Amino acid sequence: MDTVGAATGADGVVDESDLRPALEAAIHHVRTIRRQRPVPPYPTRLRTLLDRRHLSRADLRMVRRELDRDDVFRQSVGAALDTDAHPIARLWLVRPDGWETELAAEIASRHVVSDESEGAAAERRRRDAAERRADRAEADLAALTGDVSAISAERDELVQQVADLNGQLDELRSEVASLRTAMRHSEDRRAAAQQREQRATEALAAERDARHGAEQVRDSALVDRAATDVDRRELDDAVRRAHEATTALRALVGPVDTPTVTRAPLAMPGRLTGRGAEQAEHLLRAGATVLVDAYNVTLTHRGDLTLEQQRDWLVQRCEQLTSRWATDLIVVFDGDAVPGAHTAGRRRIAVLWSPAGVDADDVIRDEVARLPVSRAVVVVTDDRAVRDDVRAMGCNLIDTASFVSVLDG
Repeated sequence: MDTVGAATGADGVVDESDLRPALEAAIHHVRTIRRQRPVPPYPTRLRTLLDRRHLSRADLRMVRRELDRDDVFRQSVGAALDTDAHPIARLWLVRPDGWETELAAEIASRHVVSDESEGAAAERRRRDAAERRADRAEADLAALTGDVSAISAERDELVQQVADLNGQLDELRSEVASLRTAMRHSEDRRAAAQQREQRATEALAAERDARHGAEQVRDSALVDRAATDVDRRELDDAVRRAHEATTALRALVGPVDTPTVTRAPLAMPGRLTGRGAEQAEHLLRAGATVLVDAYNVTLTHRGDLTLEQQRDWLVQRCEQLTSRWATDLIVVFDGDAVPGAHTAGRRRIAVLWSPAGVDADDVIRDEVARLPVSRAVVVVTDDRAVRDDVRAMGCNLIDTASFVSVLDG
């Protein structure tokens, strides 16, 4: 029997089963390099075989195909072989000069020559051919399985990208809401400035008219004196009256300042008297600007949390409230030295931090004074001094217990 022929397939190529030492060495090499950082490049299809304790003929065929495609990787496997590695593995992976002849001899030495009848030999060849066809089918199935795994991984990556894009969309929506709030405040300030400018223009026009009238009175008196020689006393009286009229008009007009206008608090339906939470909901849904004394709320009702947790809890609940009712909320915290105080927020609400040395109560008072008197303002606090001051400025008040009840509702 031809021992070299027994070691080869129908096409004269060495059979995978004879190359098992070399092919198993490649799988062992992949297991080793995957522990390195960074991981060196290797055929990714071999990952499906790393957990198998025994490689089938189809597995061996896959490994051989990947090594035939990637000479660099095959050479790296050969370079990593131990000194006592199997001769077949070293010859097929390293491939020194004359390796084909030595490999055929090494494989031939492993086969036992036996006599067999012509019929038995034909039957064996048919069986070997059938096994090879089965191995090829199994290898094709393994390749398709690898393709399916790659497609699944790509699908998972696309799903993650969609999730990331949805997160970015939410952030953009929050930023747009903040910009809309800032634009609304800017429009309010611009409208108030236009009103002040109009009143100043009207006052200046009135002053010019008064001055012109006084000059006409004076000129008329002088003409009458020259023409009719009126009594000097009457002329002096006319001039004095004209001067007094001018002075009175100027005193009446005064400096061109905004006339004093007070803010009117929102009316409260009588049916809500004594119902704190319902009154709070009515005010929060009335379209007013709502200023929240942040730590006055959280320290009273969420004192079990750290300050950072209190801030996160209040901002999150206020954003939910704005999402429900489009409430114009401004949350005021003490201290701009808190980590994250100067971070550009992408929120549905406005968050203010008092400057160093300034109390949040003063920031609330300044915000009430800054807002146009035409805009209704609601202040959430239990601080008596703040409540008295902002009530005198025409604001409505919500106690912290009623406010938290609405937040938790």
